[in-house]
Amino acid sequence: MWTNREKALYKGLGGIIRERRGSTMSQERLAFLIGLTRTSVSNIEAGRQRMLLGTLTAIAKALGTSGSALLRRAER
Repeated sequence: MWTNREKALYKGLGGIIRERRGSTMSQERLAFLIGLTRTSVSNIEAGRQRMLLGTLTAIAKALGTSGSALLRRAER
């Protein structure tokens, strides 16, 4: 079971990922680049799916940023 803080973190992080991806990259393209399904990317962006540190790092790299930068923004 997720705590409210965890829910907020994953929802915030997902929104930041969606924002970074913008309209220039589809969920399908991001999924291909990181080796996940489009459904997983959709769930991550909606804050419904937890992700491993390696997944966060792969997403960040595909979006041209770092995992730590994404987390810093999500923790605000």
